[in-house]
Amino acid sequence: MKKPYQIPTIVLCLLLVSCGDGLIGGTPALHVICLDDSYGYIDSSGEIVINPQFEAINYMLSDDLAEPSYRFCEGLKSVRTGDRWGFINKSGEYVINPQFDSASDFSEGLALIMNGSRYGYVDRSGRIEINPQFDDANKFIDGLANVRTGLRWGYIDKNGDYIINPQFDFANAFSEGLALVRVGDRYGYIDRTGEYSINPQFDSASSFSENLAVVRMGEDHGYINKSGDYVVNPQFDSAWSFSNGMARVTSSSRYGFINSAGEIVINPQFDFALDFRENMAAVRIGSNWGYINKQGDFVINPQFDGAESFYDGLAPVAVEIEEYNNRWGYINRDGDWVINHQFYSAGPFINGLASVTIGDYGEDMGYIDREGHYVWGPSPACW
Repeated sequence: MKKPYQIPTIVLCLLLVSCGDGLIGGTPALHVICLDDSYGYIDSSGEIVINPQFEAINYMLSDDLAEPSYRFCEGLKSVRTGDRWGFINKSGEYVINPQFDSASDFSEGLALIMNGSRYGYVDRSGRIEINPQFDDANKFIDGLANVRTGLRWGYIDKNGDYIINPQFDFANAFSEGLALVRVGDRYGYIDRTGEYSINPQFDSASSFSENLAVVRMGEDHGYINKSGDYVVNPQFDSAWSFSNGMARVTSSSRYGFINSAGEIVINPQFDFALDFRENMAAVRIGSNWGYINKQGDFVINPQFDGAESFYDGLAPVAVEIEEYNNRWGYINRDGDWVINHQFYSAGPFINGLASVTIGDYGEDMGYIDREGHYVWGPSPACW
């Protein structure tokens, strides 16, 4: 199955982020475009508001496609001119001139930058607040950032002082008050003082989401609460974090769903499944995709050759027009076609627009509105 969500790939930062800067003060949403290998932005009407002029725009992975990974964070965006990174405002003006070897987006008033091979942080005026000194580093979350010096990870505050000294073989960002860390080959969780809330004991683990975390012991996955007690005993072949009160699990290569009480509410029966969104989940039986509700009943029968989650009431789905050649369009929550299958790839609708590609290999990219009309492009995609 061809994955539909393809916008111009810019610079990939290996963080799942939420920068909390959507429509601020009524500012129109912006969407990234590329012309002649230069990047800029349009608004939701398709008007160019920042002329394509940048060689790269920082692309931040998000755990929710409804939060555009190219959007401005705290009013600024990191972009590259030549081989140097700086920050622009929503008018496209440089607020911090290009001067860094790399730059991430702002979070809690500071942005991660790199000079040479060391990471540090700057404020919104471009002043270096924390000198580049770390071998690896991540953004600030709730006042702390996980950083690495040599082979050990710890946590600093916004003064650059270690609040939790480097001591871990791996350390993730804090999530819901706890941080996942690894010592040797065992995973556990610490609180903000650096004390273990849950001792390292698991073969693998994930960060907390909706007050539960996936952990693995041996080959089996289960879920613990913040006291370290099993809410769901290890029993699944694989398991995912909770989303909207439900979590995907697999047993004997079949996908099902559990609730936060650890009860199997939809028996493992599908060949593949996506997370619930807008109270529906895309699932596959054999080669056909459909959508179920939270009771496990099909609300849209399996009939598509590809499917993605609903966003703003519409979902991208695919029909195979010839072997290994899908074309994507959009359906509504009743399963009716709203925009016919005609695209090489189709992304989710975000702030009224969706990115699509056309051509035999997706060589042209554009934005469409909810009626399927182009508001920008198609234009040669920048891959």
